[in-house]
Amino acid sequence: MPPGDVRTSTTYHDDLGRTASATGARGVTVNYTVKYDVDPRQRETVRHLQDGSQTLLAYTAAGNVDYYSTRLPSPSYQPPTSQVVDATTWR
Repeated sequence: MPPGDVRTSTTYHDDLGRTASATGARGVTVNYTVKYDVDPRQRETVRHLQDGSQTLLAYTAAGNVDYYSTRLPSPSYQPPTSQVVDATTWR
């Protein structure tokens, strides 16, 4: 490692304090957050994936999964960011 080369990472957290994404010293970002929308019966209706795509779920009257489909993200999609925390000081 060259002199003065400080290796740091930046971690983003969601509102509940869970790691949403992390960017390493080399600039590579990994997203961890998957968000779920549910209906009044607490059944998953939409799964928002890390890449911005969505999986939509529909149910039969009996409560079984009828079908699911995937929507790809729009070209202008930007992942959500929350609080920026320096991984070297966050505990």
